Amino acid sequence: MLLIFKYGVLSYTNMFFTCKNTLVCMLLSYRLIVIQLERCNERYGLYGSTAQQFPPLQLIEENCTGLETGKK
Repeated sequence: MLLIFKYGVLSYTNMFFTCKNTLVCMLLSYRLIVIQLERCNERYGLYGSTAQQFPPLQLIEENCTGLETGKK
């Protein structure tokens, strides 16, 4: 961006890499925001977290062993 805006060097290569890097930065920022929101949801027990949508592994194992032996 420095080459394009300050020095006026405008070529397809500079434009491509500027756009590519901008897109990568935007996607990385989005990923970091989503990860941070998931951590906050898990920490404070807010609804909508993926951790609360699925039962803990221990409950799944208990249910599976109960079905295998015929016990409920």
